[in-house]
Amino acid sequence: FANYCMMRFEIFIFILITAVVAKRIKLKDIEVLTLHDGEMTKSRRTSPVEQLHCEGGSAGCHYSPNVVQCKNEGFDGYSYQWKCSATLSKSVKFGRINVNCEGYDYAGDEHVLAGSCGLRYTLEKTQ
Repeated sequence: FANYCMMRFEIFIFILITAVVAKRIKLKDIEVLTLHDGEMTKSRRTSPVEQLHCEGGSAGCHYSPNVVQCKNEGFDGYSYQWKCSATLSKSVKFGRINVNCEGYDYAGDEHVLAGSCGLRYTLEKTQ
């Protein structure tokens, strides 16, 4: 019985620490994101994902950047618009970009978990 109580207490402490450490921020207040290849997003409700994920394109993923910076350009009434930049080979450019962040309490929440944003993108040939 003592082991059972101790285990329940440890689970309670873990949940409490997770709730305190997880920072909630309004998506509209995020001005810029700096995302790194090989690093994972923070997560609270879902599983972490890669901060940067190339989905192909006419240039493939061979020239994927190590770091991407995305700026919040505003809201168009439907979704937030992001402009992403990176040091890329002159022969490639970003095609489709899709910034996603984990809603804090539910999918689509205006509050997101700080550090939970990731970028899915394609690379297109310029020549």
